[in-house]
Amino acid sequence: MSLEDKSVPSLIPTDNIKTAVGIDVGLKEFLTTNTGETVSVPNFYRKSQSNLGIKQGQAGRKEIGSNNWKKAQNKIARLHQHIARQREDFHVHYCS
Repeated sequence: MSLEDKSVPSLIPTDNIKTAVGIDVGLKEFLTTNTGETVSVPNFYRKSQSNLGIKQGQAGRKEIGSNNWKKAQNKIARLHQHIARQREDFHVHYCS
């Protein structure tokens, strides 16, 4: 079985390459380029953990199934969604 994809660009000969950028992906920094530019790890979840804990504690004190409990659960879900969107935006900006 073979597959041909017309959207994939053809390779450029190495003689035509004038500049190159080296990128190192690490644990302490998200990435470091050969020019010395570094991008730190954003830690979106860790920065939001205290706020998330407060909201979960508030939801824990509500009667399960009540309207106020549902509102509290909705706030928790919206915070999780906010964190997920922050991560997605970061990766779209730096990884594409």
